[in-house]
Amino acid sequence: MKDDGFNDFFKTHKITPKLKHLRLVFVGNQLNKTSLENFGSYLKNSNLDSFGINLYANSIQPDGAKYLADGLEGAKIKDLDIDLYFNNITEVGTEALCQKIVLIPNLEKLSLNFDFNYIKNEGGKEIGQMLKKLPQLEELHIGVASKNFGYLGFKSVVDGMATQKKVKSLTLRCGVNRVGVNGASIVNKMLEGFHEL
Repeated sequence: MKDDGFNDFFKTHKITPKLKHLRLVFVGNQLNKTSLENFGSYLKNSNLDSFGINLYANSIQPDGAKYLADGLEGAKIKDLDIDLYFNNITEVGTEALCQKIVLIPNLEKLSLNFDFNYIKNEGGKEIGQMLKKLPQLEELHIGVASKNFGYLGFKSVVDGMATQKKVKSLTLRCGVNRVGVNGASIVNKMLEGFHEL
């Protein structure tokens, strides 16, 4: 589809008011940071209960993540699934998305795949802070695998997950990292906390 086609899609395609569930899969389409410029108004005025977008193996970078975040503003979605595996959004794009996701009032299910995006510890801190502001989640799935992701970022994510008292389904994926030997103990502590609920 590439850049121009993707932008035209969001500029011209309108979501019918009757549509409640929408999942878009654009894997490996050579999309870059400007591909999502027209996404900002795409979800507005829709009646979607669930929305998913899979941009696996593109290169939207931080600016593309910001455009995606802008599109979430004002959304009334209950189920959100964003897969950005290998898009180089960094901690800057992570921050932009997290700051908009916390503003979705009725969110019950959240799946974020930020694997291999160079989010660093700073990105992990943003995810953790976001999760602490979403106590109503019933399902939560987070992917933060990245070779420059360390213990402090991982701990922030885990601490945020530990605040989820209503969650019934939980996934944490963090392979290829620099978390170190203490990572397993903080996950174990988090899971013990769920046993006490």
